[in-house]
Amino acid sequence: MMILEMPKKEFGTMLGQLFATGLTTLVQMPSSQALSLAFSTFFPSLVQFLQSQKSFLREDHPLPFFKEVELRLAAESARADVTNNVTASVIKPSYGPPDLVHSWQVLKVDIRNLTTTVNHHFDYELDGHSRKYSQICLSNKTGWQVYLIRKSDGFKIPFNALHGISLIALLRMDLLPEMKDMLYDMFVRLPLYEDMAPWNVLFQGGKLTYIDYDTKDVTFNKMVPAAYQVMSMLMNYQRTVSDFGHCNGNARNPYGFPYISTCVESSFDGPCKNPAKPVPCGDYTCRSTYVECLRALNELEFKRNELFKRLEQWQKIGTTAATQHNGDTDSEIAFLENGEWVYNENGIVIQQRKIEKLPEFNQPEVSWRL
Repeated sequence: MMILEMPKKEFGTMLGQLFATGLTTLVQMPSSQALSLAFSTFFPSLVQFLQSQKSFLREDHPLPFFKEVELRLAAESARADVTNNVTASVIKPSYGPPDLVHSWQVLKVDIRNLTTTVNHHFDYELDGHSRKYSQICLSNKTGWQVYLIRKSDGFKIPFNALHGISLIALLRMDLLPEMKDMLYDMFVRLPLYEDMAPWNVLFQGGKLTYIDYDTKDVTFNKMVPAAYQVMSMLMNYQRTVSDFGHCNGNARNPYGFPYISTCVESSFDGPCKNPAKPVPCGDYTCRSTYVECLRALNELEFKRNELFKRLEQWQKIGTTAATQHNGDTDSEIAFLENGEWVYNENGIVIQQRKIEKLPEFNQPEVSWRL
């Protein structure tokens, strides 16, 4: 009765969305023969308009207008907010004598090509997730393929056959306390993975299993016991860096964890989406922690100071050569003349030859963004 009382538009939307939710959808519908006989009985004037001769004989039905009416009813009614390429067929009951009139038959609808936008997980809004995916469904008579394309980075996530239900869906069904306790006992016995949110855990075959495609190959069982010590190290390290005067504010990391990106605020703000390197560093790279970033910046500072020392040495060499040169002597340094110079194990070599004028060498302006 629910469907019969629906407005035509709502019925079509319900049917179309239903067909778009599974690779194969089975819908029980009135048979074309039963519909043809029913209209002939209850609406004879309409049937007479469609067919010049009235008949209530079973073998005369379905009338031509009602042939394959199951397919036409579905095709002409279905509406959806996506473009869905489907094929459909009618499955007739196999029981009873061949001339038996079946009131109901099953319509089988298969997706052939569907692309739709989906969200991160069941009831994602409750968790504040905004991540979107393109879900691609392809099939033919011999097989099917379903996969996701993560819109943020284009990463492809294949769909495997998962005969289970996600933990987040189970918990939001308001389970009995005994069932929740059973699932909790299973959960705390799992290996430790990076993203053990309930939408990444599946209840399958009477047990829980971790299914996140990005992180399922790495466990943290050996690392987690040292978590407190690692955080203590990062906190104390930051204190000493501050005493040296090298703590310049905190950079951001995706989850805002403390002591991960402290002291390394800079004009570079990422994004650093790789969880192995979540810290935006002043050398315009993403680093694992602020410690790695500080060391990289210190190495750059060391190299810059070395460069300044060499420039000063080169300038002194040029001054010495100019002192030896008094206009007509043969003393000079072939320093960067046409981009060339001579050096050996002792460094740059002063060559003696007549020159018109010693080119001036000024220390260039060197800047580095730290």
